[in-house]
Amino acid sequence: MRRVLLAILIAAFLPAVSWADDIACFDYDCETNNGQPCTFDASCSDGDPFIWKINFDWGDGSTTGLTSQYEWEHVFSYSGNECAKDVTLYVFPYSSETAQVTCNIIFRCCPFGPQTCGQAGRCTSSP
Repeated sequence: MRRVLLAILIAAFLPAVSWADDIACFDYDCETNNGQPCTFDASCSDGDPFIWKINFDWGDGSTTGLTSQYEWEHVFSYSGNECAKDVTLYVFPYSSETAQVTCNIIFRCCPFGPQTCGQAGRCTSSP
């Protein structure tokens, strides 16, 4: 009985644990495109209490698989006039739900429309 009362008293005076929103986020640079690797860095991601693993899906049929490595280079596979892919980052925090974000990444000069060649930026699921 004393243990139960002690547990109730402790719970009443301790602040509730508040898990922050998990954030899937990556910086990318494909400005040196046309067959050159694009660079990706997921270190701007956040998970509570910490990130267990991440997985990049490059949108060309390949992925990193579950990994603890945040920085990657990738050369995209493509066919014909294709010049952009939807890249998805999955973040697997320890003890919480998976966060994900998808951005369309231009990885080489587009041979049609306005001349767009590569890009750099940040893709984030931040609220």
